[in-house]
Amino acid sequence: MTETLPVARGLSMESLAYATLQAGEEFARWLATYKQSKKVGNDVELSDPVLLEREGALLRITLNTPQNRNALSVPMRDGLSEAFNMVAMDASIEKVIVSGVGPCFSAGGDLTEFGEATDLAEAHRIRQLRMPAQYLAPHADKYTVTVHGACIGAGIEMSAFAGRIYATSDAFFQLPEVAMGLIPGAGGCVSIPRRIGRHKANLLAISGRKLSAQDALSWGLIDEVVD
Repeated sequence: MTETLPVARGLSMESLAYATLQAGEEFARWLATYKQSKKVGNDVELSDPVLLEREGALLRITLNTPQNRNALSVPMRDGLSEAFNMVAMDASIEKVIVSGVGPCFSAGGDLTEFGEATDLAEAHRIRQLRMPAQYLAPHADKYTVTVHGACIGAGIEMSAFAGRIYATSDAFFQLPEVAMGLIPGAGGCVSIPRRIGRHKANLLAISGRKLSAQDALSWGLIDEVVD
């Protein structure tokens, strides 16, 4: 299982499975329903997706698109990958704090971008190169993630690789991908089981339930509830 594999190999297996499911009937049905019920296409002008602030050996990384609830759009993903890669290359950065502005930490993947990939093999290749988790995981001990409000899908999947996760009491966590015909695809098949075990990870993914901050603490998904 992915929780026992080296992280890089686990992420690769997750990405291959995700690409396979993107070609499936379940995802096609979900996507068709979503397009009918929502205005697809993001015409909201977004600010710089990722802000960096250096204070000596400390680097603050801030998710900065509150207009779309800090969804992990392509620009957000690429900005985080670049920031995490910088941490990996710069030994003088000893501590990293990741947080988000606006009403929540992150609402997960940017649904307006779902279904845009036509070449699934190429999409897998891009995920291998640009997935933020692969740059964060090897240096997990440097990272503290502070979350508030919604922490959904990619938001918690990526964060779960960090050495420490703090959450405000209003935070909640959810893995909605199975209902869309997919699996957690931002590293969650690797990171979540490592924190809470395979059985609880499966329950969270299959049920799609919202997990409160206190329940997440008791499960071991986060490390502390703060206000």
